Amino acid sequence: MRVLLGSRSISPSPNSIVIDIPEHAEADLSFIQLIESARRQAKAQSKSITHSSPAKGNVLKVLERAGFLDAFNSDDAKFWLHKEVTP
Repeated sequence: MRVLLGSRSISPSPNSIVIDIPEHAEADLSFIQLIESARRQAKAQSKSITHSSPAKGNVLKVLERAGFLDAFNSDDAKFWLHKEVTP
């Protein structure tokens, strides 16, 4: 599947989707909720969604303001921030 949310597109395997959200993208809480819903649906169908780069700009600001960063589990941190969380 090809997903283009920025200036470039990425064509991953049929069982995975890579999204590219540019730093200047306009985002609000509904955008974050949509991405999170898509991630859960993909996981339920044994598929994956990844983010091409760490969240930045407006997307990162929304994640911070909404309190998502404090509630992230290791999968969330890896997806949104490209951080590996070790126990």
